[in-house]
Amino acid sequence: MIITVLSLLPGGVAPALGISDKLVHFSTYLLAGGVGAMATSNGRRMLLVLAATAAVSLAIEVLQMAVPGRQFEWLDFVANSLGLGLAGLAVMAFRSAGADRGKPADAQALRRPPRQ
Repeated sequence: MIITVLSLLPGGVAPALGISDKLVHFSTYLLAGGVGAMATSNGRRMLLVLAATAAVSLAIEVLQMAVPGRQFEWLDFVANSLGLGLAGLAVMAFRSAGADRGKPADAQALRRPPRQ
């Protein structure tokens, strides 16, 4: 929601961060994708969440064509998608490492009551 609001503000309204906007796009979607991916219980759902987030990212880019001072940029969408992809890979690696050590590999397993 915050990403959508900030992305659809007219150009010049959002504060300038003094860094590449592509790095901002990448980092924002890396964080959002990581949170979304960690909230899923399996790889298939994670893929759906990340794909849906990428689709929303594309929709935001299209909507920006109607916002004064904003424009559609393919490279913004690419940066967003790369952030989402890296988030997915990082979560898969995290879960895999946990499974290899005999520890819970996902958030669902952490919530299960201990066996008696």
